[in-house]
Amino acid sequence: MSLDATRWAWQQAVRPTQKLVLLALADRADEEHKCYPSEARMRADTGLDKKTIMRSISALEEAGKLSVERRTGAVNIYRLIGVSDRQKPIPKKAPVPKTGLVPKTGPGPLPKTGVGTPKNGTGTTPKNGTLNLPVEPINNLPKESMAHAKGTATSKKPSGRKPKTTPPENFQITDTLREWIREEMLVVDIDQETEKFLDYHRAKDSRFASWEAAWRNWMRNADKYAKEDHRRKTKKAPRQTWQLSDGELIAGCQHLGLPTAGKTRAQLIAAIDGEAA
Repeated sequence: MSLDATRWAWQQAVRPTQKLVLLALADRADEEHKCYPSEARMRADTGLDKKTIMRSISALEEAGKLSVERRTGAVNIYRLIGVSDRQKPIPKKAPVPKTGLVPKTGPGPLPKTGVGTPKNGTGTTPKNGTLNLPVEPINNLPKESMAHAKGTATSKKPSGRKPKTTPPENFQITDTLREWIREEMLVVDIDQETEKFLDYHRAKDSRFASWEAAWRNWMRNADKYAKEDHRRKTKKAPRQTWQLSDGELIAGCQHLGLPTAGKTRAQLIAAIDGEAA
């Protein structure tokens, strides 16, 4: 269990289900912020179903919070991205004693003649021959010189987040991705939707930290829209009375207990409509 990883997971601005998955991974992370939970363990830790966990992991990958090394026949390796170790406290400097630094015995006062007196040609004013220049404090130096003098670097620490890139030219639909489509039971044309996916994001110059995660989201949406379109097209409106055949009109009148002998088609329609009203 990594306290740094758990503290970092609580600070992430993500959706509630995603944070629950992130906390479950952080709870099992080692010193390198990696963990190896199985699918069953993830369901037990979070109480979520498989699809919700997979969607949350894909979203966290796309947001650059997580990287996943998917392995066939073995559990996946999850690595939390951006976790920083707690800094050790800087020890306080020992107080400087007020006494004891200057020995009681030492050099006496300067002689009346010597450096710094007018008689020797040097002094603190131009009248004495040479002007003593004041020492400029270090605070007046440029920032670059200050940093060099203090021995500190001015460059920022490299971020642990995975950089976002443009669509790869050689994006491949691997066997793992095809297996994922079958597991999710998505009804899509993989090759056609992949071509549309790449054309769309290349036209928009999109950038993602994980293009496989973005591809999976695209496939989910393609399946969702296809099913909604199918339901909309197959949904039939109820037929009107005038659309019924003669046999259906007669059967309808008999079902309602209405007379049909000697009735015209228009009379049968009016009889059924009147009964319905």
